[in-house]
Amino acid sequence: MHARLLGLETPFIEQVVDTVVETMKNAYPELADNAAFIRRIAGHEEVRFMETLKQGLNMLEQAIELAQQEKRDKLSGDFVFRLYDTFGFPLELTVEIADEHNISVDRETFVQLMKEQRERARASWAGEKETVDREVYEEVKEEFGKSEFLGYEVDEAQAAVKAIIKHNVVATEAAAGDDVEMVLDRTPFYGEKGGQVGDKGLIVSETGEVTISDAREPVEGVIVHVGKVTRGTINIDQAVRLEVGLERRLSIKRNHTATHLLQWALRLVLGEHVKQAGSLVEPERLRFDLTHFSAISREQLRKVEELVNAKIFENHPVRAFVTSYDFARESGATALFDEKYGDFVRLLEVGNFSRELCGGTHVGNTSEIGLFKITSEGSVGANTRRIEAVTNGAAMRYLYKEENELYEVASILKTDTDKVAEKVGMLVKTIRDQAQQLGSASRRSAGEQISEILSRARLFEETKVIVEKVEATDMDSLRMYADLVREKAGSSGLLLASAVDGK
Repeated sequence: MHARLLGLETPFIEQVVDTVVETMKNAYPELADNAAFIRRIAGHEEVRFMETLKQGLNMLEQAIELAQQEKRDKLSGDFVFRLYDTFGFPLELTVEIADEHNISVDRETFVQLMKEQRERARASWAGEKETVDREVYEEVKEEFGKSEFLGYEVDEAQAAVKAIIKHNVVATEAAAGDDVEMVLDRTPFYGEKGGQVGDKGLIVSETGEVTISDAREPVEGVIVHVGKVTRGTINIDQAVRLEVGLERRLSIKRNHTATHLLQWALRLVLGEHVKQAGSLVEPERLRFDLTHFSAISREQLRKVEELVNAKIFENHPVRAFVTSYDFARESGATALFDEKYGDFVRLLEVGNFSRELCGGTHVGNTSEIGLFKITSEGSVGANTRRIEAVTNGAAMRYLYKEENELYEVASILKTDTDKVAEKVGMLVKTIRDQAQQLGSASRRSAGEQISEILSRARLFEETKVIVEKVEATDMDSLRMYADLVREKAGSSGLLLASAVDGK
């Protein structure tokens, strides 16, 4: 903003990105890796902000001019807050510009509106508090250490109960009907993180059974099993058997590996600037947010689908191993830009074409994914697109649904499925032709009424005034009547009305 006030009217931030990257790259090496992407984003955002700033400055100038005309010496707090809330104008800048015109600002109202906004924001977050305070999980971790995760290799295991949490308090046992959170020494259950949802399943002991509805990792290394005791009792230090819901786990693994293939294909089709901006991996679908500057065309999405499915059908091996972060980066592995990594990371390779740092669960080879189908693409913010897709059985169900709808339309049109588009095109042309014919007939009918309408015109202080009720079915028809009357009557006062649906 101050740059604009100094007379800099053209974008300039992109020009200083290289200096910032050079200065900070030793502390943040990912800056150098993403310099081109940062330049493009910074430049794009500056152009967008310049447009917003221009609108805000125009509004401020108009408000100052109006205040001067009305001989007011203060801008209202409501207006100043709107400038801040909508256009990002800091209060200090508004005060500075207004002061140049000897006009003050209603600071008290502005401060009150800011306070109300913060209160609304706090209220909107009420209820988002975690079920159990983080301190409880920290205490469990300090007492028992981390949970050993076995889920990369197995979906069933024997373990010992280390902690039972009920109503935010660590307990020694839980009985049928209790909602519990359980921590064990080892587990095949994946705790939700990195965009992948947690596992569901069963925990069974000699004395009871717990149905697990979710698994989370609220503190690094502590996997919490969320569920309800459905039979008997569960006690700490008790031996239990853990069973992950297999079909659900397999669907999640397919979708997670498909997400990696999707990112690889998007970078090939759209460019190297594509970065992951978020993801969600569920058993029913996958969601992938990416950095991109425009809508992705249907042809580009089709190309992405073809590339992903080709790799699925080629049956490439999927391998995961732990290595040093430096080695992973040197080998070309993709990492999340804002993620913090330790000295050692888990590297996932798909064939010889995809390498990403990832801690999630995956299939053993790409053919296990079965089929990949994109279901939607759209914008979720500035420079961010979102793709949703399905795999395997969900992909087949999606295609069956599309096929059934096509058959239904073909049946209604009384034609074959491969001729639906042609038949619809013919119907649209017929409707347009009929609309034109009706319009012509309507204009002729209206023209016949114009003479009668004009004959009833009255003079009022030498001005021709026409007030009539006409037979118009909609606003377009009413406008047509008005145009025809104005054309014939010339300069006149005109009021036409029509009743539509009794109104």
